[in-house]
Amino acid sequence: MSDERSQGFQGEDGDSVSGNLIDSLDRVIASLPPGDSVRRELLELRPQIFDQQETMIEARRMIEKLEEVVKKVTSPANRIGTFLGATSNDTAHIVVGGADYYCNVDPRISLAKLKKGTRVLVNDAFVIVGDLGFETAGPVTKITEILGDDRLRVG
Repeated sequence: MSDERSQGFQGEDGDSVSGNLIDSLDRVIASLPPGDSVRRELLELRPQIFDQQETMIEARRMIEKLEEVVKKVTSPANRIGTFLGATSNDTAHIVVGGADYYCNVDPRISLAKLKKGTRVLVNDAFVIVGDLGFETAGPVTKITEILGDDRLRVG
């Protein structure tokens, strides 16, 4: 096979490019004289090659979807924390599981919209990656004393 024909089967990164296969085949068929027996055989093979090409394209799509699914099901779980306040333009004070943290905030999350007491989604690197809003249900407790504008004693 000549270099020109074999190059039609490879993309820029060396992978097989099925879209170029039919184009290359059509160029080869067009270069053969109308009565040539090889031309007839290639014309008979063309629909099969086209079907194989479509199968490859669909298989590639399925592989990409499966890769996404595998990535999602193997990624670690996120933690849920409570936002206590902003410490700067891009860091926050949170509590997760009883421990306090100063952490970064994903730029897609508006730190200005987070309110004290908001539940936040925190990834493995303890970066706030989601705003879950306020807890609507939880334990009931008794307030024993109001200590200030934003402090209560519970018991």
